[in-house]
Amino acid sequence: MSVNHINTVFDVKRLIGKKFSDQQVQEDMILWPFKVIKDARDRAMIQVEEGEEKKTYQPEQISSMILA
Repeated sequence: MSVNHINTVFDVKRLIGKKFSDQQVQEDMILWPFKVIKDARDRAMIQVEEGEEKKTYQPEQISSMILA
């Protein structure tokens, strides 16, 4: 985590089913090193850098990656 803290995603279950504009999401974003952005439907999405490009994932996708 200390080597690549910007791309270290944790507490992702807190974002599942939440809107980006929710008060709890806004408060939690201050504590997280990774970037949370909103999509066209105001859903909270996670943005990470993979090599030279930025990729955006839904919280459910990140959770699935962890379980796999």
